Amino acid sequence: MILIACVIVIAAPFVILHIGPKIPRQLAAETVNDFRFFQHQVSYPKSYSRNLQASVVVLWALVMLITLCVEPSLVFLIQTAVLAGCLLLGALIDHRTGLLPFRVSYALGIVGLYQAALMAPESVAPTLGSAVLIYSLGSVLNWLAVRRLGHPVIGGGDVVLLTMLTTWFPMIGIAVVIWMASLTGLFEARWTRQPAIRLGPHLALGALSYWFTQAIL
Repeated sequence: MILIACVIVIAAPFVILHIGPKIPRQLAAETVNDFRFFQHQVSYPKSYSRNLQASVVVLWALVMLITLCVEPSLVFLIQTAVLAGCLLLGALIDHRTGLLPFRVSYALGIVGLYQAALMAPESVAPTLGSAVLIYSLGSVLNWLAVRRLGHPVIGGGDVVLLTMLTTWFPMIGIAVVIWMASLTGLFEARWTRQPAIRLGPHLALGALSYWFTQAIL
C-alpha cells in the first residue's frame, strides 16, 4: 500500500499535466453519449418507474432513520439526505440497467462543491485538484486496460461518480470507498460466479459506510 501511494504521488503531476487539458472535452463527449443512451437505449429507463421510485424512497427513509440515531443535527441531516438520495438512486439504476447516470453524479458534485464553497472556500481549489486527479487516474487505468485486456475495467459512470465524491470526501476517503467497493464487489463476483459486476451499488455502499463512520468517530 505504501509503495502504491508513493507511485501515485510521484505520477500524479505528470498524469494531471498530460490528461488535465483533455478532461473537459472528454467529459463533454461522455456526457453526450450518456444522454444518447438515456434517449435511445431500450434497457435505460426514460423515466423512473414507480417500483424504482418506491425502492429509493424506502431505502432513503431507512438511511435517514440511521442518521437520526448517529447525529441528529440539521446540517448533517440535510447533507445525508442529498448524499444518500443521489447514491441510492444511481446505485439502483446501475443495478437494474448496468448504466450509472452521469446526471445523478453531477448533481452530487454540484451540491458538494457548493457546500465546500459555502463552509470552507479555501478548500475549493484542493477539491478541484483531487477531482482532476481521480478522473485522470480512472481514465489512465481504463486506457491501460483497453490496451492490455481489450476492454475497460471500470465504467465511465463509476469514474465520474468517484470524481464527484471528491467534493464530499478527502482523498483518503476515496481510497477507503474504492477498497470497500472492491471487497464487496469481489464477494459478489465469487458468490454469483460472474466475471463482471456492476460497481455502482458497491461504490454507494462504500461511500455511505465511510460517511457514517466519520460521523460516529
